[in-house]
Amino acid sequence: MTPSPGEEGAANPDLKQDGATDRASRRWWMLPLKLVLAIAITWLILRGAELTLAEAWEMVEWSVVRLNVPFLVLSAALLLVVFVIPAALWSRVLVAFGEKPVPVVQGTAMLLVANLGRYVPGKVVQVAGLAVLARRAGMSGVRATGAAIVAQILNLIGAAILGGWVAYQMNDSSGAAGLAVGFGAVLALGAFLYLGGAEVLLRWILKRVGHSGELPGDAGRRLLLLVPGYMLNWLVFGAAFASLAAGLGLPVPVVFATTAFAAAYFAGYISFLPAGIGVREGSLVFLLTPLLGPGPSVVLAALQRVWITVTELAAAAGGAWLLRGSGSAGAKDGPVRIGKEYYDESAYFADGTRMQDFNSRFQRYRVGKVLELHRPDPGNRVLDLGCGWGTISVALGPKVGEVVGLDFSERAVAGCSARAGQLDLDNVSFVCADARATHLPSASFDSIVAADLFEHLYPEDSEEVAREAFRVLKPGGRFAVWTPCRSHILEVLKNNNVVLQRDPSHVDYKSMTRMKQLLDDAGFEIERAYFAESHVPGLVFAERLLQRWVPLLRRRIAVLAVKPEAP
Repeated sequence: MTPSPGEEGAANPDLKQDGATDRASRRWWMLPLKLVLAIAITWLILRGAELTLAEAWEMVEWSVVRLNVPFLVLSAALLLVVFVIPAALWSRVLVAFGEKPVPVVQGTAMLLVANLGRYVPGKVVQVAGLAVLARRAGMSGVRATGAAIVAQILNLIGAAILGGWVAYQMNDSSGAAGLAVGFGAVLALGAFLYLGGAEVLLRWILKRVGHSGELPGDAGRRLLLLVPGYMLNWLVFGAAFASLAAGLGLPVPVVFATTAFAAAYFAGYISFLPAGIGVREGSLVFLLTPLLGPGPSVVLAALQRVWITVTELAAAAGGAWLLRGSGSAGAKDGPVRIGKEYYDESAYFADGTRMQDFNSRFQRYRVGKVLELHRPDPGNRVLDLGCGWGTISVALGPKVGEVVGLDFSERAVAGCSARAGQLDLDNVSFVCADARATHLPSASFDSIVAADLFEHLYPEDSEEVAREAFRVLKPGGRFAVWTPCRSHILEVLKNNNVVLQRDPSHVDYKSMTRMKQLLDDAGFEIERAYFAESHVPGLVFAERLLQRWVPLLRRRIAVLAVKPEAP
């Protein structure tokens, strides 16, 4: 078959060498570069506090934390206010751009959901997500995007004004230079907005993408009048940070907390790293060390990230629930059962670009995590149930004795067979069959992998597939299951058609408890089961740390089951 654009790298060896590999190489450079940049900036900031990264970590004493629940509750409440104020201000900016004002509740929900884009490098996804939500609410995406960019500039002006005073409060030899930088940033941003720089930039962007849209020509002066509102928001943010510090038994004066947090946020934002990770924390350690000492400063800087991330995710889930009616009409309607015809006749296997690109970040993450769950032995015979695009089969081919990919979609099997042939994987084959009744010989496989299959199965089908897997697996063989967790914030957004589109083929998400029960009922013994983190850079830290307690951070369900040896 003729490969789609996303498949060309896998189906044509020359293209894979010259095209996909070059793209993957460029992507490979980006993450290490950002990581090195984050470490370097953090190191420079800590050096200003006369600390090294190792010394800062060695000084961490988690025992200094003394929880004060009322202050923690107050901090969470203030953070919710911090989400409401920018929504009201963004509505005012929209009016300046010629749009109708947005109700505060709706605007808050939109900002909360779009705010998740901060965890993706570059700051673009956050603004783009807001534009998508605005269009679904009947607004101009161009004006909403312009208003979002201007609102961010106003927000940074407010942060720079309050954060600039930290340098003065430090009262040391670097104070004058720091103060000059702070005021320089304020003046530059203010002049940029006052002189119409935002409008010029937006028009240039629109021209580049071939879009013509009307933008306000002389709104800079009026918009600058909103700066006090953003300064008020930073004062509330500072009070939330001070309340968090008090709730952890590490009290910081409110004025100092406000200026320190605003300065750290500003530094993190302009770093263009996902959510300013590393830079914000390093800046806080630098600013708080003279007051708290290095150890407690590191503790507070680390825990503020966790606290704010958890609050943002919980609030975003609430925002997604409020916006659930703004998705595509009929996305969840219809009694039609998703079956073989859907996968063969719809555009399912044509639209999954990231699934077809085997060198994409997502597919590298997916293959790596599945192999982390279970790596078959070199001589094993492996069955890839619900092989789809053939990613797992192709990845396992060079590592095991034989791979059989099975899918009930003729279109999927044809595509997979073509890729395997082009890659000269003689030990990889594909069959079109129903996973509920494969007609394969009993006890004929050493390992079975079901990666992203069970969310596509109805409850009764899931039980049959588990029993069939047990039948064709040899005694002592392993069954690895990898499936999305419905409670994760990204799945919450998708299932409510908020920014992300719901996948209609995901007919029945399984919980961890349900997945383990399915396998247990089929006769398996659970060897290990855990939640796995996502591939989104900014979320990974919070997911690894908190997914045990916070359902919104549980990205994937991973279960490895074993068929007991015959008695």
